Amino acid sequence: MPADRRLWELSEGDVQHIVALPFDLSGPSISLLSKVLHRKRPHAIPLVDRHVIDWYRPVIHKRAAIEAWEPLVREMRIEQLDGVRRSVTAIALGGVEQELWPDANPDERPRLSWIRAVDIAIWMGSR
Repeated sequence: MPADRRLWELSEGDVQHIVALPFDLSGPSISLLSKVLHRKRPHAIPLVDRHVIDWYRPVIHKRAAIEAWEPLVREMRIEQLDGVRRSVTAIALGGVEQELWPDANPDERPRLSWIRAVDIAIWMGSR
């Protein structure tokens, strides 16, 4: 799976691969696993922690991280499939990136992934 591929761009087979990762890579907690894998595929692998699970619980109806993983991945993908939401998010992220790196050329500026932005917003909202 290419590193720059977005969750919404993935095939069902790729999504199924992501969903299976915690079961294929037993050992580390799903929270740790999602953080490590997110660094490798920041646009495709959601970050999982208590705040994210609590935020999505009304939609995914799961409490335990391992049970929440698949519905969380699928719900985040559904959210990204909405073109209007993607456009609004891209505009908002552009502004945030400009504030974070004001002196950087827009084409050379680091990119904040949609998944990481959602994680930050949920975490900040829970404080």
